Amino acid sequence: MTSKSGNFFGGLLITLGNPKVILFYCGFLPTFVSLSELTLPDMFIIITVITTVLFVVLGSYAWLASSARQLLKTPLQIKKLNRSAGAIMATAGVVIASRS
Repeated sequence: MTSKSGNFFGGLLITLGNPKVILFYCGFLPTFVSLSELTLPDMFIIITVITTVLFVVLGSYAWLASSARQLLKTPLQIKKLNRSAGAIMATAGVVIASRS
């Protein structure tokens, strides 16, 4: 069994190594910040803001997933979820096919 801090740092490394995140910030950051004029205190501010945003967003996803796990404990609840998801996907397929 792994520790909570090990899980946290593992998740952090996965997030920081995500190519989508890297490309997003490489394309997004230079639009608002002149990288050639970036000072050390500015870098700490940017790192703090990015880390806070990632923590809040991904923490919210983790909390929602944990809550969903509590709601989906019985086979009947999972069956209802599967049928609902299937109905939504089938409806989306019909809508897409009717537009073509």
